[in-house]
Amino acid sequence: MPDEACGALLGIQRSMIIDIQQFIPLSNIAIHRKTAFRIDEREWIQLLFKGPANGRQVLGLIHSHPATSATPSSADLDTLWHTIPTQWIISFADTNNPVLKAFRFHIDGTYEDLNWRIRN
Repeated sequence: MPDEACGALLGIQRSMIIDIQQFIPLSNIAIHRKTAFRIDEREWIQLLFKGPANGRQVLGLIHSHPATSATPSSADLDTLWHTIPTQWIISFADTNNPVLKAFRFHIDGTYEDLNWRIRN
């Protein structure tokens, strides 16, 4: 089984439109990377300072669930990621049919499923 992967989605938000323009892979430094992710703090800080300089902001975080569904785990919800507009999870539980879902996390540990469509 592969490790969980993680990254940031950068772009511009205009009113109700989120225009994701760039994916930035980030290192997973969790001790148990097969079942968890922890973003390298140095990379995260660099990204936070570099993104606005390019006119982009962090609009989402994405990570994978190599063996479970694309549903936020209790560990996912027990983070401060509610401060980021969107959370994306890609599941490889069925390797022939990966599933990508977007969510918005709330400060109270709940989340909402964002039924968005992806356009090129």
